[in-house]
Amino acid sequence: MKMSTIIGKTVLITRDFNQSKALCASVKKSGAVPIVIPMIKIVPYQSEPEHSAFLTAFEEIVWIIFTSTNGVKSFFATYSPDVFDFSTKKFAVVGKATEKCLKQYGFYATFVPSRYTGQCFIEEMAAHIFHTDRILLVKGKIARDVIPNHLEKENYVFQSVTVYDTLPNIEGIHELKQLLQEDKLDVLTFTSPSTIQSFMDALNGTALLQKKDQWTIAVIGPTSKEKAEALGLFVSIMPKEYTIEKMYQAVVRYFNK
Repeated sequence: MKMSTIIGKTVLITRDFNQSKALCASVKKSGAVPIVIPMIKIVPYQSEPEHSAFLTAFEEIVWIIFTSTNGVKSFFATYSPDVFDFSTKKFAVVGKATEKCLKQYGFYATFVPSRYTGQCFIEEMAAHIFHTDRILLVKGKIARDVIPNHLEKENYVFQSVTVYDTLPNIEGIHELKQLLQEDKLDVLTFTSPSTIQSFMDALNGTALLQKKDQWTIAVIGPTSKEKAEALGLFVSIMPKEYTIEKMYQAVVRYFNK
């Protein structure tokens, strides 16, 4: 029987600590060793003008768009289904994980694009969402502009509400640098552009960046890949389906090839 070469490999997990459990479990199950050093932390955020505008327009809103699990969790933490009646609202989500997270609150997505990117969302949304439908776009403070720019360009009736912020996490940076210096990380995984940006910011000005071409890097999808390459990193692993589960399956295949 062929021994899996993933066994014993060290896998850096850079996402928010509270969201690392599933990936960490998959790494352990495969026989590899998870090293959890979050590069970001998710914190609540509220814009009072957006909040007030949402409350004023609540009854008129037809669609609520979520682009991440962070958006779902942060939104319902602020606007509890026990207080607000969402029974008549339609939900659109980007990604399987976001769809699954929405179900945990008792709601089902009416529209999920065939590929889990903002670009695919805007390409396919016209078949589902009418221009006359008022839309609420739930987002993070540093969210990409692909969807809102499209909504504005195509004259959709929409408004945004920002429910969380993504901040750099400086805890664990010393450990990260030491592991990289000693070449003790076999693969670095990134699940968002913000984790990559924070990672590179932490290493800015250090000699460790001279080793970057030696690193094996896995990303969840094309947006993260684009960010990594823009910052001078070479991406070796990206799944065809943009989920964390599929990303790690791609990591296992990479080391077993």
